[in-house]
Amino acid sequence: MTNLDVASNQSTAGAARAVSMRAVLIGLGITVGVGLMESHINAFASHHPIGLGTAFIHSNMPMGAVFPVFLVLLVFNLGLGRLYPSLRLSAGELGVIFAIALAATAAPLFYTIFIIGMFTGPHYFGRTDQDVADTVMKHVPSWIAPSDANHAILWYFEGVPEGRKIPWQDWAVPVLAWAVLGLAVVFTCYCLVAMMRRQWVDRERLAFPLVQLPQQLIAATEPDDDGNPLLRKSTFWLGFLLSFSITAINTLHGLDPTTFPGIALGRSIHLGRGLPAVHVFGRMSFVGMGFAYLTPVNISLSIWLFFWVIWAERAFLRSWGYSVGSYEFYQWTEPNTSWQCFGALMAFTTAGLWLARRHLRDVLRKALWLDPSIDDSREFLSYRMALFGSLGGIAVISGWLALSGMEWKAVVIVVPAIFLCFLAVAKIVAQTGLIQFTLPGVPQRLVFFGIGSDQVTPQTMTALGFSYGWFGDVQSTFISAATHGVRLTNSIRTRKRWIGFWLLMAFALGCLAAGSHTILTGYRIGALNFDDWPTRGNFLWPFREVVHLMKHPTGPEWTRLSYFLMGSVVMVVLMVLMHFIHWWPVHPVGFAVGSTFPVAYLWFPFFMAWLVKVTVLRLWGAVGYRALIPVAIGLILGQHVGWGLQGILLLILTW
Repeated sequence: MTNLDVASNQSTAGAARAVSMRAVLIGLGITVGVGLMESHINAFASHHPIGLGTAFIHSNMPMGAVFPVFLVLLVFNLGLGRLYPSLRLSAGELGVIFAIALAATAAPLFYTIFIIGMFTGPHYFGRTDQDVADTVMKHVPSWIAPSDANHAILWYFEGVPEGRKIPWQDWAVPVLAWAVLGLAVVFTCYCLVAMMRRQWVDRERLAFPLVQLPQQLIAATEPDDDGNPLLRKSTFWLGFLLSFSITAINTLHGLDPTTFPGIALGRSIHLGRGLPAVHVFGRMSFVGMGFAYLTPVNISLSIWLFFWVIWAERAFLRSWGYSVGSYEFYQWTEPNTSWQCFGALMAFTTAGLWLARRHLRDVLRKALWLDPSIDDSREFLSYRMALFGSLGGIAVISGWLALSGMEWKAVVIVVPAIFLCFLAVAKIVAQTGLIQFTLPGVPQRLVFFGIGSDQVTPQTMTALGFSYGWFGDVQSTFISAATHGVRLTNSIRTRKRWIGFWLLMAFALGCLAAGSHTILTGYRIGALNFDDWPTRGNFLWPFREVVHLMKHPTGPEWTRLSYFLMGSVVMVVLMVLMHFIHWWPVHPVGFAVGSTFPVAYLWFPFFMAWLVKVTVLRLWGAVGYRALIPVAIGLILGQHVGWGLQGILLLILTW
């Protein structure tokens, strides 16, 4: 039995009450806490010495989901459940709670706070930035951002004067408009996950390394699990204490640097003058190493090997002084390699859909003609609901973008490209176990440089700028959370289709909690005191690019597009080699992500995990591999618990 199936041994009674009211309420309670906590950190603690070390929701298996559910396990199953067995949560209930908490982490920062920073930016920064005032302001639809007629924006950034009331009426229309877009996006993503679940889980059998953490913890608290063997293994505590101790030491160092020396996790080496720096360790390294050990060997090899391939290419091009331009926003290396890997990623996703063509044909037959030979009763949505729901969601999103000023020729490029990227995020994270993941490029630039900024209207350029607010930085996405939540709750049989509803409710509630706290706090202390990244940067950085392209329009950038095409061709060749040469050792997925900043920091943990795993498998086989799984789980959980305690401490210090 694999680790991914440990939760399937739950009793029939436990499975029947998996989607229980208490599980839902606990999950939604965590949702509210996650939203409020992230907003609080953004407003009060982002510049605190230990605030920079708290990775609350910035990952695909974030502390914001792991630590609260860990506390629930301690309280209900390892604590009160021993005295009052009726309080013990079943494995199915814990899976539902974790799935809801995971979905909630996608809501606060990478949608809500980013969007608030995006739609408040034009009116405020347009007061002092003449470029924004001249090129952006006149193309902003009245419904997309609050008006400053009643000082709604000025007071949000600088604080409401004493005795004045918050002009809530100016927020109503834009908040409702962005809520419609957000729900359309996450509902469409969930429909895509429902359609692809069988292909990814049952046919391709993706590894889902991230899911092993919650499943191992859930199994360890089952009453019939022979005395909780995971928590009694010395190897688990070895990994836990190593990562937890270093996190705790660095927390004390942040509080009192003179008394407590820190242990710097960030290490970089320079292999030569002018060559790209190489990062060998970072704050995510223990978590990354733990999940990398749970990743198939050919994939972990692919991650670190292609990092070096891309590094060598960058070094070679630098030595010749060749580049197609400067770094672009939301690209992490030079445009040459970024566009190349972006093409590889799009080809990887498209080829994945081609490989799934038989499954997708079954989905269409069931959805359109209700073919009785195809059973979708175990799916989280019926195929008919998933197909027409995704088409309806895409129609709403496309109409929304068109109303915001985007021309249809841009819409028909951007929307399909965005959802191809969403599918790429979901599948790649499920395959690789990358705790952090970002795209090597963004779909908006397929318009900017694909058809040319001189071929679209200023309204389209402005609308594309606003789209960075909800699709630009994808460090925490609903589709990845939903994919892993679906895998975690796969064994549930009854009331299964309610899970999607509660995941969507968690996203909406998380947006409401984070959004209301952010707006209220802005009027209280002034949003200019918030973290610069989501409050100012997420508006100014992409719109500087938009302003530049408006003032200096160009046609199609054939050099960039040639790198995109070259990356696509190489990816197709690599996938053909993998599928037709049985001994081919390297999975092509590493090429799609080799230029991204998470891989730049995680390649060394992946290398170390690969080296240990290969050595153990050759010397001791599968028995040796399984013996070290508790160490990997301990490394992951120890750092998450350390970060969780950091978060509580930050809350106390900044209250």
